[in-house]
Amino acid sequence: MNRNILYILDLDRTISDVNKVMEITKQVCEELGIDFDQIYKDQQDLQARGTAYSPFKFIADHHSDTEIFKARFCELAANNRLLFPDSADLLKRLNSGGYDYMFLTHGVDDDWQKLKLQAAGLIKKPYVIVKDRYKSRVIAGWVQGNYLKPELDGLHEYEKFVFVDDRGEAFIDFPSQIGAGFLIDRFSKFTEDLKLPKNVIKIKDLSEVNVS
Repeated sequence: MNRNILYILDLDRTISDVNKVMEITKQVCEELGIDFDQIYKDQQDLQARGTAYSPFKFIADHHSDTEIFKARFCELAANNRLLFPDSADLLKRLNSGGYDYMFLTHGVDDDWQKLKLQAAGLIKKPYVIVKDRYKSRVIAGWVQGNYLKPELDGLHEYEKFVFVDDRGEAFIDFPSQIGAGFLIDRFSKFTEDLKLPKNVIKIKDLSEVNVS
């Protein structure tokens, strides 16, 4: 087990495929008689503005028991249905190498983020849900001298870390002195002249994340 490095992973659009999340949400909504079209419209509107979305308020207003929705969502998401192929491979490499990793995810609704972690089989890993997108500032708060100390159950202190996210603003104020960052650009939305902090590079696929 390598105890000197921590991998910090974003969830949505990095490890989990938001399109698959919405496909399963649609199926559950159709089964429960909930208007998915309104959920999809709201999700698209907020995503275009760079804002996280949760369907739970709408679901709660139109169906009395969100626990039924959650249970069916997890059932349909079994067998890694929410993961990109390269993210499933990255997790396999981390697990087989005995590396510590955690999730640092942005969301407006903790229950929605927890459901996606649970449905992806990742809920037992350490995680932090933040309300804004400037995640490197959160990570910087864990830096003490030459070590990273997240102070989460299951984690300890690390000489270095690797952070992977799909948003450029997640790397603002990135603590480069002990960290390496990977901006995943699956859909070529960033320009070639994008300026990133020291020790942060843009990648197209998670196979480019070094696990060593």
